[in-house]
Amino acid sequence: MQTKKMFFLALTALAAALMIFACKKGKDAPDPVVDFPEMVTDFDGNVYEVVVIGSQAWMKQNLSVTHYSDGSPIQTGLSDNLWEAIGQGAFAIYPIDRPFSVGIVSEEDMKAIYGLLYNWHAVNDSRGLCPDGWKVPSAQEWRKMLDFILENHEDVTQQNIGNALKSCRQINSPLGDDCDVEWGGHPFWHLSAEQFGNDLSGFNALPAGSRNRIGEYSSITGNAAFWESTHGTETTASARYLNHNSAEFQRGDFFHNNGLSVRCIWKGE
Repeated sequence: MQTKKMFFLALTALAAALMIFACKKGKDAPDPVVDFPEMVTDFDGNVYEVVVIGSQAWMKQNLSVTHYSDGSPIQTGLSDNLWEAIGQGAFAIYPIDRPFSVGIVSEEDMKAIYGLLYNWHAVNDSRGLCPDGWKVPSAQEWRKMLDFILENHEDVTQQNIGNALKSCRQINSPLGDDCDVEWGGHPFWHLSAEQFGNDLSGFNALPAGSRNRIGEYSSITGNAAFWESTHGTETTASARYLNHNSAEFQRGDFFHNNGLSVRCIWKGE
């Protein structure tokens, strides 16, 4: 009887030891290797570079697709009045005849350099604005990206994280080389007295400007604004935005018929 009891105790101790070992091994095991895509191609055949930021993969260029992911065309060429009134998805191309567009000679060049400006109805369309396997990021996904940058770059704070997101291409950039560009050397950020992009994140934010809800264009080379997928009110939705004279990356509400840039995030497997 005593022998059986000792045998049972020994088995119990062995099971406990194996359980502790398994837990420790699981805890110490490295995270699984994620096979992130290196490039992504949209329905039109436009190819985008990809940057991995923490556990996320983001496009490095602004979206420039003219079709939804199912092949349906996105409306464009709208007059100012129709742009303001429409309740469906649409995109616009920043005009090449504006002062800050000098150096861009065609709409195709504009699209290739700065991408297209989409209203929020296009972002919210069930057919999907981003390529298959990709989506417009939510507020939480933007926040996750920003938290990773803050945690992994000790010189980056909430007050200057915008500069870590901006492309370094800027007039009179103190970083020199390819970052220091002359007027018209698109893409570039406009001159600032104190704030300069350094792109520590690799996100390569480009200032495509915007189209407001009544159809007016502004701020190419000066501002970048990116839609979130997170729902807002009946008339507004949230977006993240940068300014050439600010080091912050701010969040605000924009009318659904504003035309803003889009960056897509990988959904994962």
